[in-house]
Amino acid sequence: MGRLAALLGGLVPISSPYPASAGGEGVRIEWHEGAIATLLESPTGEVGKWLERAGERVADRARSLAPRDTGQLADSIDSGVEVGSHGLEARIGPAEDRNARAEGRRANEDVARFVELGTSRRRASPFLRPALSAAQGS
Repeated sequence: MGRLAALLGGLVPISSPYPASAGGEGVRIEWHEGAIATLLESPTGEVGKWLERAGERVADRARSLAPRDTGQLADSIDSGVEVGSHGLEARIGPAEDRNARAEGRRANEDVARFVELGTSRRRASPFLRPALSAAQGS
């Protein structure tokens, strides 16, 4: 039970023993719904923290694999955890470059797509997919 308490960070109160159906003493566990939700569904919970660390490992690998013509693409690769339509999601890729189009240049996300997938004039140089594959293999 010590490992469970460590994992849950003391968020789930465990009450005193009560008579078990077999005639002996048992243990009754009371689940604290809010604590479980934080643990499993919040970016600040243990699962969210684990996902953030895993996402950062993928982002580090993607930065190392990204072409370094100017270094801007590699420098723009970021990771983060957010609550999406299917629960917690890690977002890994170029940080949004809001001023790029207004300044008449390509945004980081456009450059990343062209580099990762290639174009009719440029061969693909994947860096995100291999970074994810490497993380899944380790």
